[in-house]
Amino acid sequence: MRLILRTGMAAWVALSVAACGVLPSKTTTVVITTGVPSGGELTEPETQSGSPESEEAEPERPDDTSTASTSAGPQTLQEALELVKPAVAKVNVSSWTSDSMTETSYCGVRTGTAFAVTPTLLVTAAHVVEGRDRVRVTSGLTTQPGAVVGYDRAKDVALIQVEHELPGSLTLRTDVVAPGDPVATYGYADGKAASYVAGTVNRLDQKAQVGEYFMTRLLEVDFAAQPGNSGGPVFTIEGGVVGLVDAGDDGPGHEYAVSAETIALLVAQWAGNPTRTDEAETSCQYLANFEAGPDTEPTSEAVESAALTLMTYYQAVNDADYSSALAQLANPGSLEAFQDGVETSEISNLEYLSTMEEAGEPVIEVSFTSRQEAGKGPKDRPDETCTQWRIRYQFEPRDNMWLIGKVGPLLWESQADSPCY
Repeated sequence: MRLILRTGMAAWVALSVAACGVLPSKTTTVVITTGVPSGGELTEPETQSGSPESEEAEPERPDDTSTASTSAGPQTLQEALELVKPAVAKVNVSSWTSDSMTETSYCGVRTGTAFAVTPTLLVTAAHVVEGRDRVRVTSGLTTQPGAVVGYDRAKDVALIQVEHELPGSLTLRTDVVAPGDPVATYGYADGKAASYVAGTVNRLDQKAQVGEYFMTRLLEVDFAAQPGNSGGPVFTIEGGVVGLVDAGDDGPGHEYAVSAETIALLVAQWAGNPTRTDEAETSCQYLANFEAGPDTEPTSEAVESAALTLMTYYQAVNDADYSSALAQLANPGSLEAFQDGVETSEISNLEYLSTMEEAGEPVIEVSFTSRQEAGKGPKDRPDETCTQWRIRYQFEPRDNMWLIGKVGPLLWESQADSPCY
């Protein structure tokens, strides 16, 4: 049986430049629950006093709400999903990837999923950030650099720290699942907009050879994870995390997840003293993978970061992940208005015309083709369904990243678009 790591390798995804060195020390509390339902406590059964007749409950009266059974927690996986969503983020990593056919390495982009265990600490699979150079974490309309502050490749767990808090965090729960229990995951399958998939637990405490690593204490689940789901939470009806999506074989029904017990032991070690751990020996030059135009200058770190931002934007539009696309703008506006403008567009035939820095800020000029529904074309030709664009992008600094700022036509052209011929 061949096990496949559930990490997406996307061609057009952008990463940021994170600050180096030791991160500021913060007080962090990772919530770990053992064998207790979410939000509950272990208590002794209450003993009622009184006559034998008092032990028999009275029939519930329709107009008596004081005796009705209520529960504050979720009752289905779909309800639990609403608790999970705010804590899940998209992780994009520029990293050196080996090509076994040519025995060479190239700068690729890996997409995975992470979930917050505190507002600023996120757990993901170690193979998502393996060979990393730059890491970017996107949650909703916020994208920011991420620093790997814990990494165990053999157990396939990593911890990422971010500066800006996520809107939610999840509880690691150990010893609360059994074969047949319903579970689900929520993540960025194939690098696209986050999606939900449900299934059941097949087996506990499994062993498997995953690549060059022999792994133990795995959960086997039967939902159909995809590349890009790696690092995502496996959660229960209560909304607690019992595992982390890791690997699967070629067929359905055999997905493996790192157990919450394994995750909790590692996170407890790392969270007390989060220190950045770098891996890439040299900078990952993403633009070197593309054929540049005749006016393209040798790329700088700023230009590389800007180019990857641009690729993230294009790919997110094509993948209908509109919040991730909008997060690449330095000054994002309304998500509803943005989605209305691009939801029928498909971008192709991208070509770099030139890259440069002006006053220390990157500028990239590109051409590409877009296809869209009639009525969604350029303002002066709204019924056009195929448009050729020649655009100049200027980038602005945000949190050690270069995000899209001003957009307009090339300097020597009066218009940025024309019909396809």
